Amino acid sequence: MLHANPSKKRESDISKIERRARFIQEALQVVKDEEGLTFRFKKNLLSYIARFIEKSERLALSSQTTLALVPKMRSVTVGGLYKSKTYSALVDNWILDNPQRVLHVAKRDKSVEAKLRLHCVQLSNECERLKVDLQQARHQMLEYEDPSHKLLSVVSPESLTNAYLVIDSLLEEFNGFLKIDSVGVVLDNVLRRKIIDIDIIRGYLDWKRNIIQIN
Repeated sequence: MLHANPSKKRESDISKIERRARFIQEALQVVKDEEGLTFRFKKNLLSYIARFIEKSERLALSSQTTLALVPKMRSVTVGGLYKSKTYSALVDNWILDNPQRVLHVAKRDKSVEAKLRLHCVQLSNECERLKVDLQQARHQMLEYEDPSHKLLSVVSPESLTNAYLVIDSLLEEFNGFLKIDSVGVVLDNVLRRKIIDIDIIRGYLDWKRNIIQIN
């Protein structure tokens, strides 16, 4: 399926993952706080979590609409939670930390593997969020720097500075994960995948040099 605005679609997908991850953590906290609440298998716990997510999303939607009837929402399935790397990693790590709550689990010790998987998933999600934020900052710069851009008249120097500050903060936050070289912003690993082209980031680099010279 093609989307008119892939960037907005990606941002929406990431927000959905982040929102559901929060609901999963809330559900797991409820289970942890409820003394004596146990599940026979992991799938039973996932079923509980799925219902919790549905209820939470329904409440969130009803609080944002004035309609008498809340639009029908897609159900959350156990299979969907299983297939999601993010959700499954969260649940697996919680089970390892709370083994008494799920009565039948795999015998093999997966603690190191599960924690590493969760870390990798979280890093991947952060990278996706970073790409969305950088894309938005890039659009802000283009709106100001491109004379042919139709929104030139409504973009102020303050907005451009804010865009540069966003990029600066993100690069600082992900120092060691991203770097700037001759081609632009790239992943700081053997793949060196380019995130933003050098032509797009050039305005930021000039701004950064001026800031350094002033200070």
